Amino acid sequence: MDGAGASHLYHAIEHATPTQADAWAKRQQRLKRMVPVVPAASPVAARPAVMPAPKPEPPPVLETWVQRQKENWFSIENEVNQLTIKDIQSAVCRFYGVTMIELRSSRRNAQIVLPRQVGYYLSKKLTGKSLPDIGRRFNRDHTSALSGIRKIEKLRTIDENLESDLHAISNSLGVSLV
Repeated sequence: MDGAGASHLYHAIEHATPTQADAWAKRQQRLKRMVPVVPAASPVAARPAVMPAPKPEPPPVLETWVQRQKENWFSIENEVNQLTIKDIQSAVCRFYGVTMIELRSSRRNAQIVLPRQVGYYLSKKLTGKSLPDIGRRFNRDHTSALSGIRKIEKLRTIDENLESDLHAISNSLGVSLV
């Protein structure tokens, strides 16, 4: 502190009330405890600070957890049937002798309607996709897919030829129809 600042401080302490002087003295004691004044030539100042020993690194728990999750995800993904609606459509087209364009067209004659309904039914049973998704893949809405699935479920119990057709198509896809 320069001389003017020190004289000002001295002057302020000299004219302080007893309470202010007491508070100032306590503050000075607290400051001395917080920041010890060490002379530059002191051996304490020359001594290097002791660094604590580094803690050993913990095992990479997060990394192993992430790796386990990836393995679990990919194993689940591999277990899920990789069959797609397009695969089912292709198998139905081959079996019934219709083209993919005809299967997805707006035509409603019997040569196209039955294969389309079989495609709906197998898509729902073998992929587990939602009705809106199945309907979109056949250029229809979900209600068309639903009515086609219900119709095949009824006919399946009555018509043995349809039952054998369903099993033949599912076997050509490499899955068994329950």
